[in-house]
Amino acid sequence: MTPTPRPDGPSDRQSLNGIWEFTAETAEGPDQLDGNWNPHSVPAEWTHEGYEVDSYLGEDGWKDVGPSDYERGWYRREFAVDDDWDGSRLKLRFGAVYTHGEVWVNGQRLGEHDGGYTPFEFDVTGIVDTGESNTITVAVAEETLATDMGWGTGRGGITRDVTLFAVPDCHLSACQVETELPDEDGNAIVRVLATVTNEGEVSVDDAVLTVDLTDPDGNRAASVEEELDLIDPGEELQHVVELELSEYTTWDPVHPELYDLDATISAGGEEHAVDQRVGIREIDVEGTELLVNGQPVTLRGVNWEEVHEDHGQSVPAEQTYQDMKLLREANVNYVRTAHHPPSEALLDACDELGLFVEVEAPFFQLDAADPYDDDLIVQQTAEMVERDRSHTSVFCWSLGNEGDPGGIEGHYDAAATVDQLDGTRPVIYHYDQWNFADDTVDPLDLGVDVANHHYPATRPGFGVQNFAAFEIPVLFGEFGHTYTYNGHELATDPGERDAWVAVFEKTWEQVRDVDACIGAAIWAGGDQIQPARGVEDGKIVGADEYRWGLVDGLRRPRPELWHVTKIYSPVQVVSTDWSDDELVVDVENRCEFSTLAEHTVEWQAGDDSGELDPEIAPGETGTVTIPVSSAEEAVLRVDDRRGFTVNTFEFTRREASVDAPATELGSDAVSGTANAITIDGADYTATIDRETGHVEITHGDDPEPIVDGIDIGMTPSEDGESPPYYGDALEHRLDGRSLQDVQVVEGGGAAEITVEYDVATGTVLLRPLEEGIHVEYEYTLTEEQDSKEAGIVFSMTEDHETLSWTRDADWSTYPDAYDHIGRENGTARAFPTGERPEDDVARLNRDVQWADGVTKHGSNDFRSTKRNALSTTLTNADDGLGAQLWPRTGQHVRSMVRDDTVDMFVLDRRIGGVGLSFLDRLMLLGEDATVESGTGFSGAVTLGVAVEN
Repeated sequence: MTPTPRPDGPSDRQSLNGIWEFTAETAEGPDQLDGNWNPHSVPAEWTHEGYEVDSYLGEDGWKDVGPSDYERGWYRREFAVDDDWDGSRLKLRFGAVYTHGEVWVNGQRLGEHDGGYTPFEFDVTGIVDTGESNTITVAVAEETLATDMGWGTGRGGITRDVTLFAVPDCHLSACQVETELPDEDGNAIVRVLATVTNEGEVSVDDAVLTVDLTDPDGNRAASVEEELDLIDPGEELQHVVELELSEYTTWDPVHPELYDLDATISAGGEEHAVDQRVGIREIDVEGTELLVNGQPVTLRGVNWEEVHEDHGQSVPAEQTYQDMKLLREANVNYVRTAHHPPSEALLDACDELGLFVEVEAPFFQLDAADPYDDDLIVQQTAEMVERDRSHTSVFCWSLGNEGDPGGIEGHYDAAATVDQLDGTRPVIYHYDQWNFADDTVDPLDLGVDVANHHYPATRPGFGVQNFAAFEIPVLFGEFGHTYTYNGHELATDPGERDAWVAVFEKTWEQVRDVDACIGAAIWAGGDQIQPARGVEDGKIVGADEYRWGLVDGLRRPRPELWHVTKIYSPVQVVSTDWSDDELVVDVENRCEFSTLAEHTVEWQAGDDSGELDPEIAPGETGTVTIPVSSAEEAVLRVDDRRGFTVNTFEFTRREASVDAPATELGSDAVSGTANAITIDGADYTATIDRETGHVEITHGDDPEPIVDGIDIGMTPSEDGESPPYYGDALEHRLDGRSLQDVQVVEGGGAAEITVEYDVATGTVLLRPLEEGIHVEYEYTLTEEQDSKEAGIVFSMTEDHETLSWTRDADWSTYPDAYDHIGRENGTARAFPTGERPEDDVARLNRDVQWADGVTKHGSNDFRSTKRNALSTTLTNADDGLGAQLWPRTGQHVRSMVRDDTVDMFVLDRRIGGVGLSFLDRLMLLGEDATVESGTGFSGAVTLGVAVEN
């Protein structure tokens, strides 16, 4: 690939991005097209431009299929070239075409390329007319062999930049950069591997290669000018330039310092100048350690596929930069580009922001029984390495994902090609470990430098500790999978995403505890909004999206993102010790490349505040002291040297608590007739129907009930195989309810309701308080059940749709930029926009934050379980009155709008979500969905009536 000229250099380049013309037709060449052209942006996928192309090639794939046998997307545009380019070599570069592109200019066929994520170019000298109008035509097929060997998640189109540029006859045809650090004292080396090609008709004997290096502060760091040997016509010369630096600044995730490198080839009075941003760093593998600049690192990663709701896989560079910045500010330091090479814009952003990148070849679950081509495997791998090897952020090459390369010679040839092209980085292959001994380092002898495994902590009978004896590093390419395959549970309780914190934190600490484990990548950073498509009746059909991202397709943060920010934070509090006038905090510095003093560490206590300068070395735990005087609360915030917050901690002398009503009314508060039992409180009346056991609670003289039912509840778990796009919510009301008895007990001090169900029998006891009712309940299963939740349900009348709560939260601080459903205190409306949907699907809505996304049962914020609730309140919009619950320690509360009521479900039992067989999170958490017959549940909660929000 010819390096594109520097934008301000003596050569020039011209973008062909913009509005093209488009048509979908079956044709072998441009001369056979009918000419029904419509506008289409480039770069873009045609589905995002409103077009569909039926390019399915049949069950036999690409055998004996010609271009006239299937429909392709055809692109066309006119362009002009200045006379100034006359006499230059003209190159036409495509950043990527998904998946197969065939190109014509001015009716002349240039060639074709298969592979949807790597660049290709053509020499169009003598074909493009300078000073005149030219026509470029591109035929694109989405479904090709490259598609089938990959994940298949792209959509057809010219998906990355198209560039035309001019270079002289004698020019750089390759320019790669490597850096090397001295073992001890000595000079760092910036090595330029240049290939100079003479495409002219005469020999070149005056070629000079000049390389200039400018440091991050804009000062000249080094400069070399070297004369080259004679280059005959049609020949190329490889030349290595080494710039030695006695003083230099290295690149690492905390100090992503970049140098500007300019390389210019001059010959015959003409120049070809290119530029590259370069970080000075060195990657090594020694024993079980991954070393960056000699320092062992822990990779805090995510899997990231470049795809966006508005753009598909043609994500604009500006959006990509913001995406990587979002990950960096979530304390991520490693991105795995699942499952294909990323855009160059992503690597540019990671170079600048300080993120390690594992670049993955576009091969997904490929084995010898699938259609494949050895040469195409090698081609796409080589194109990946040649394009990306000069990027500082790239620390590792991945040869593919979850495949079985045995018997596929192309994988072994690709591994050898990577080693030949770049010996400065380790290589990994994400084996399909389900087919091999799970603790095998390199089961098919591909020659990997880093071992891999997916989801070890949630695989039954297998854990992270199995890798403790490895003699090379192991990287968990996928772990901490967010809840996805339990669609019914997610439709019922979006709080499942908040509760994921227990799974993630436990798994991450296991990774950190095993020396051979160098890190892991969460599945996944973003949603898969356009998964691989299937085929029905010979036609391409869509598939359900997978909502597994820390952010959704519009980049709205989900609850999991904050948990990642807190758990991945390189600054953690180990312990605290309050005294009368100071707070002593033990702080762990998990950052490998900076002392804590390099960052800004600020404190606040009452009206006082200040800044600390703790010299806590990488990997060490030290003490900071905050002068609190008589303050009851204190805050410690650590900001990265680049300006974003690494972690914030709020401390309080006393644990949060709430005061529940406790004064009992005594024996005269409960009375009964033949039809009902009545409880009279200070400002409420509870009535229990003797025939049905139904409970109504009213306020004052208002006959309309606030509480319209109290009953035992139990929610089934699911099998983890429901659609990834949310299914119907689960029912928590038990079937077969049959009243057994309603009676006054405890000498008139309480009322008791005894009920049987199809699978349980139990009692509910109501004991009146001056300002509420103390509710006790117990029940026993009469049949074995798979149960996710169990407790008692308070049904409110349907106008009570504002929820407020206080809970014992996972973190002392939550984000200011959006409402996190797990925050300590909050208020949530069931339908923030005033509109109630008709189904259980929480659709993407760019006009609201994720917490305010709604189904017919309420918003994500409203419906999510408030774990470890201290107090919850449901009120109506008219007068702000409603009911308040004060659960016992360890209870949780989940709310749901139903067609007839609004339920507050107090949970004594709540287990994690289910998953596929390799995602047994219940095993990890020590939980079991199955509850045996004869198992009893009991609990108590205090109910306040007519409280104000």
